Amino acid sequence: MSSIELVRFGIPLGFYLPIVEGVPIANIYHDLADSAFGAERAVQATITFHHLSSLPAVSLEYSIEAQSRLLNHIGLSESDASIADREDRTFVATVIDVVTEKHYPRSRNRSEDPRAWPPLSDPILTGVRAANTAIRAVSHATRKYFPQITYESMPYLLIASQSFVNHGWPEVDEWSVPAAPKWNVNGVIHLAHMNMDISVRDEAMEEVVIDTVSEHAGKLDHPLRLYLERAYRVKHQYRIGQYADAVISMGTSAETLLTTIVAHLLWEEAWPNDQDEASVKSARLVFDDLEKRSRVREELSKRLGGNWSSKASPWEIWMKRGVQLRNRVVHTGHQPSYDETAEAVNAYDEFVAFVTDRIAAKANVYPRTAIKAVGPEGLEQRNKLTGKLKRFRDEVAPKEDDWEVSFTLWMKVMTGG
Repeated sequence: MSSIELVRFGIPLGFYLPIVEGVPIANIYHDLADSAFGAERAVQATITFHHLSSLPAVSLEYSIEAQSRLLNHIGLSESDASIADREDRTFVATVIDVVTEKHYPRSRNRSEDPRAWPPLSDPILTGVRAANTAIRAVSHATRKYFPQITYESMPYLLIASQSFVNHGWPEVDEWSVPAAPKWNVNGVIHLAHMNMDISVRDEAMEEVVIDTVSEHAGKLDHPLRLYLERAYRVKHQYRIGQYADAVISMGTSAETLLTTIVAHLLWEEAWPNDQDEASVKSARLVFDDLEKRSRVREELSKRLGGNWSSKASPWEIWMKRGVQLRNRVVHTGHQPSYDETAEAVNAYDEFVAFVTDRIAAKANVYPRTAIKAVGPEGLEQRNKLTGKLKRFRDEVAPKEDDWEVSFTLWMKVMTGG
């Protein structure tokens, strides 16, 4: 018999999860294929749920106090009395009590980012996996959505306790959680992130935003704006550890970009006769076939040039690291790792840069698309804002019909919208 060291810590969910309090749920995770352990074995994690009075950050009192302070701040109220200390046990949030094993894997490099470690090679990662197993099961039981936990969403400081159990190593034997007297609160685990919600006021950025927010607000429905919004969402989901969502958002963002660029090129080729029946019909034949990735590549490569077919091309790298991963996530339920997602994000960034560079390279052929998709600053950074293009921007473009309106009307006619 061997003695196994157990680690215990809490995961505050920030919301109420409807499951009976105090009933332990044990999960045994097999890790036979992973080399993270010195011997083939399984890992147990036992979790219980506790419903605590809602903490100030997620309580109704906090919300009311924030609104009360706003009224005071803008002069609609003179009351500054705080109600934050008033307790109301009607409102609760769930905290998960996690007990799992401390691992001593042979292959893991402890200098790496913990997010890149095998999911069963560390008690914190094992606890996250066990918590998400339960959350997903509760979602199915209640037919309601509850957000899963990510490493990045957890408090950056965890209070850790330690205990030991005897175990028939390496055989798989379920162990029981030791009684409270056998636990020692022995320290704090500092996670490899700092996710405290602390914002520093940026008055210079405020001035930039107020000068441009009206301009942006009037163009939000444009497909290029939708591509960018999805790109912003990708980086946010990646940063907070929602890897599957980030991979799916990347695929949607890239698809929006590509179909939008093809549409812009077709629109500009018809300019100024963009409502001509023959040109609209010709464009429709192309656009209706863009569900095939091969057709998208064909249309873009023959108009923009560049390397779209070799193994080293950004297109092929994105297909391998981004599209194939997205398909696995969507169609097989694959949970992408940190490394897989990081590779997909890098491939996505390089692919977007490649497409943007190709548009800039053809700025003299498609000046309207280049100015809209790359922008004057982007063209100048790429040394593509030539004298000819500047004259077009400053002298010709202001006299033309509004491009946004023209493109939107053309798209409606072309797609039958």
